[in-house]
Amino acid sequence: MSKLQFQVLYQQFLFRMVDLELGVLVYVGTAFILGDAVRWEESGLTEDPGSLAVILGYLAGALLLLRWRNLSQAASTQDALEFETIQPPEILPLGLHRDGAPLA
Repeated sequence: MSKLQFQVLYQQFLFRMVDLELGVLVYVGTAFILGDAVRWEESGLTEDPGSLAVILGYLAGALLLLRWRNLSQAASTQDALEFETIQPPEILPLGLHRDGAPLA
């Protein structure tokens, strides 16, 4: 194995390791955040009804924000689909068919 091949393989391995590390960090961070959110929601449901209203307010605000973002992106012309104009094929004006026989 040449030195260049080894370097390419090593770089690919490092990129995979970075992806793995980022995935683990995101998973652990999400687990901590969800754990705190569950405790906060449980206390809102059982102990303090005012915090339940706060939780519902945050969820409604997030829902409205996401709805507004989706509507604004849907109305945007920046990412609109654009189709190419299809040029007529050059073989058909010659009077040939797919199998080579002339068109009747």
